[in-house]
Amino acid sequence: MRKILFGILMLLVSLKTVCAIGNVRITLSIDEENHIMKQIVVDNEDEEFTMILPESGKIPGSFYGYYVDLKDINSNVKYKKNKNNLFFSNISNQGRIVINNEYDVSFRQYDGYEYFTILEGIDKDIDALSIQLIFEETYDVNDLKMFINNKETKKYTRFISGNKASIILNKLNSNDLVSFQVKRSVKHSISILTIISFVFPILCLILSFVLWYLYGKDRIHDISKKMNPVRELSLLEVAKLYNEKVTKKDVISLIFSLCSKGFVKIVETKDELKLVRLKNYNGHSYSEGLLFDSLFVKSYVGTFDEVINKKKKEYNDEVNVKDIRIIRTINRIISNENMNNKKYEFFERDTSSKKNIIIGMAIICLVLVTINPFITINNSWYFVVALIIEIISFYLIYRFVEYVDFNKVKKYLVPILLTVLFFVLIFAFVLGTNSVYEVAYLLGIVCVIGMMIFAKYMPKRNVYGDKLFGKMEGFRKLLEEGTKEELENVLKTNSNYYYDMLAYMYILGNKDNVCKRFKNLVDKKCEWYESYKKYDYNNFNKSCDVIMDVMRENN
Repeated sequence: MRKILFGILMLLVSLKTVCAIGNVRITLSIDEENHIMKQIVVDNEDEEFTMILPESGKIPGSFYGYYVDLKDINSNVKYKKNKNNLFFSNISNQGRIVINNEYDVSFRQYDGYEYFTILEGIDKDIDALSIQLIFEETYDVNDLKMFINNKETKKYTRFISGNKASIILNKLNSNDLVSFQVKRSVKHSISILTIISFVFPILCLILSFVLWYLYGKDRIHDISKKMNPVRELSLLEVAKLYNEKVTKKDVISLIFSLCSKGFVKIVETKDELKLVRLKNYNGHSYSEGLLFDSLFVKSYVGTFDEVINKKKKEYNDEVNVKDIRIIRTINRIISNENMNNKKYEFFERDTSSKKNIIIGMAIICLVLVTINPFITINNSWYFVVALIIEIISFYLIYRFVEYVDFNKVKKYLVPILLTVLFFVLIFAFVLGTNSVYEVAYLLGIVCVIGMMIFAKYMPKRNVYGDKLFGKMEGFRKLLEEGTKEELENVLKTNSNYYYDMLAYMYILGNKDNVCKRFKNLVDKKCEWYESYKKYDYNNFNKSCDVIMDVMRENN
């Protein structure tokens, strides 16, 4: 009988030792930056138990820092903290335990869901776990999934209302890891700034179109193909007629004009490309003469007066393309050609200011759609991120619009879409899942690109410039769209036609396209190109491209 009573007593003692915790209630308040305020309430506790807090440190790949701050534990409870473990002992008569802590977390996304941990683990079984989730008031909880030890479970009850969710889990084992995935969305109430970021870029795009239509749209011509460019225009005047200004590329293209006119020859050896002087320049172009002298003049000779006035010159016979340094001359030619009195030779003077208005609106729109979400986040550090994004975005858009000829927009449709997608992905990575801002940003970028396109094709050509442009378009149309028969007829008339027009191809930016069209038609060797190898059409074009690239890089 004594043995039976002793066994029952030991059984009771053992049952008390493994007794589970009755109820645990956890409240998580999660703000827009995923800063979490957590309160854990433990009832019906055993003599002792250990609870695991979030581990301090930085989550790999996270965008946020990660810290844990143990705010307080009700004063009548004794505990010890060892790293991220809280150990409670001798607590059978101390009643309820309330633990408050807070931490930042960088969530991970799964198909639009955000991942959060609720309970890292308690070394006792839990009869009932009640969870209250509270998000920012600007959010609605759309869906919720619960996980125990990283495996989804359906054994729970839940209630979702607006930005709050309540969950009850029963019968958890000791050290179970409890987590959840949530899909949330911004409520339909949108701030005035967000509404402006939607509407303002559209209005600016419409206004830009109106300004372009009134002050930038050129007259449509009935263009017929022409064999030769306009004789009244020099090469650099053609550059201004098409692009409003002369660039470095345009000045370097004059080298091929000097070659076609018999002043310079290109010689290719195994190790280098050289420009060889055939005769001194005696043409009528100030810019061509200045470029020729900068390439070959060795020194100025004669009397003091002749040297000062650069009347007598001593020339080099040849120069290595890699050694040419004429940046000062290039800048001088550009400055001379782009003088204000020449700038409006082909364009209406009063339309340039409208271009600046469009660019200003584009910058304002880009700032607005970029800065809006960062203002909402209300963290000063994000303003730096916003500024960086704005600068990079505007630079990329500017370069992209300058590079693309939108008169042939169908050809560049895919690059345009990929560029827009690139901007959206960058922004989505920074801001997370807030689709409202992503849509506003996408719309804003599209509008800014549209505004920059309208700005590119400002100002409007005057009557004189419009007349010459129509004639030049006929020449460009022959080069780019001429049939095989038309190109063959041109070469029959002038067998050097391709070589004579090469400088224009670089100026117009269609050299590669025209090169392909003439590839199987040109059968005559270029008279001003000499190579150590047998003449080849492809090698000739490659050598010309190398000269352009090296000259642009070195100057």
